[in-house]
Amino acid sequence: MVHVRMSRARRWLVLISVPAAVALAGCGSTSSTSPVATQRPGVIAGMAEQCSGLPGQPTHQIKVIVYRDHRVVAHQAKLGSHAYRFSLPPGQYEVTSDQSYVVPANVSLRQGQLVHADLISSCD
Repeated sequence: MVHVRMSRARRWLVLISVPAAVALAGCGSTSSTSPVATQRPGVIAGMAEQCSGLPGQPTHQIKVIVYRDHRVVAHQAKLGSHAYRFSLPPGQYEVTSDQSYVVPANVSLRQGQLVHADLISSCD
């Protein structure tokens, strides 16, 4: 009778162990990653110029805004004219600022690429 209990116990252990081993086998496998997730970002950098207007005007905050498909994907704000830099996935972007009379820069960014785009305000 003891022998029968051991057989049942072993059988029960095998019935539980096999599905558990199969389930755990998938944990060690490498999963494929989409090509977009593995792409290196590119960089958009440049100068954002403050609209100077009349001489002696105080420095004010300039906000640089990056759009992709009409949605804001990045922004930064600093006092006065300043350099900006954004690390972004490859794609099409529009870079602009909140200054008057700025012509937006349309940027096509590729993997690992550095694109220079100054935002010059022509309010003078």
